[in-house]
Amino acid sequence: MALSNEEIDENQLHEDPPNILLSWDFPDRPTYQRGRLWYIVALIVGLSLLVYAIFTANFLFALLVLLFALVVYLSISAPPRQSSIYITEDGIVIGRQSYPFKNIQSFWFIYEPPTVKKLYLKTQSLLDAEIGVELEDINPNEVRTLLTKYVVEDLDKKDESLSEILSRLLKI
Repeated sequence: MALSNEEIDENQLHEDPPNILLSWDFPDRPTYQRGRLWYIVALIVGLSLLVYAIFTANFLFALLVLLFALVVYLSISAPPRQSSIYITEDGIVIGRQSYPFKNIQSFWFIYEPPTVKKLYLKTQSLLDAEIGVELEDINPNEVRTLLTKYVVEDLDKKDESLSEILSRLLKI
């Protein structure tokens, strides 16, 4: 089964697997332990921003604060979904999306256990330019050995993006 850059059926992948070299499951987003203090501070900050927006008659900002609060609430209340990654001879399959090696420009690791253990892929796609995958308990050297046969490793990337750092610090 040759990979194309399109959605695939995971059941088909299990029934007719390409030559899978390595696979693992990972959550689609990290889970954080939030104590009562986190919720109190989040509520105070949200209400303060809302009161400020109303006091200054900036109703667009008030709407944005409410929308942000709704998005955060929905994301923290839903449990993370488990996804699978398969590294095959033709490319990489993440969930239902396949990425042939010809469409992957580079890869790199941010590996600072226990907080950060991620594989990043830079693709040619405009929508999925950078894809981060949790490594869980997978040895990054094993992944590196497989991927360097097909894709260039970017050794210059050493830090997470600012948005990922803020998400981790704010536990959202």
